[in-house]
Amino acid sequence: MQLASWNILTKPKGLGGLGLRRLETVNQACLAKLGWKLYIGADELWCDVIRGKYGCRNFKEEGVSHASASSLWKNIVKLRPQLKQYCFWVIGNGTGVEAWHDAWIDVGLRVADMDINIPENLLHAR
Repeated sequence: MQLASWNILTKPKGLGGLGLRRLETVNQACLAKLGWKLYIGADELWCDVIRGKYGCRNFKEEGVSHASASSLWKNIVKLRPQLKQYCFWVIGNGTGVEAWHDAWIDVGLRVADMDINIPENLLHAR
């Protein structure tokens, strides 16, 4: 009997592997999807159950994991900073945007780099 490494088994079939997915990657993707649903305020039943169980009405700002919390909740809360990092608004007409709180521009982009003429007294205002 010949043993094959996990790296070979997870290669696509066309490259000589079995096409199996890496479980850690699939798990992270599923957790991100669940976290995203909570983050955007989806009104699905399971979201309502999770919000009720952990007393989290606004996942963007609330939600802590206690020692007694489920591993699902702990991992979703741990993932929240990554969700925030990759979440940006599409401004549209701007009625649903809180300019000082929502991530609607690239956080790595500085106002000084955007070629926008902003008065000095407003540049660092909040």
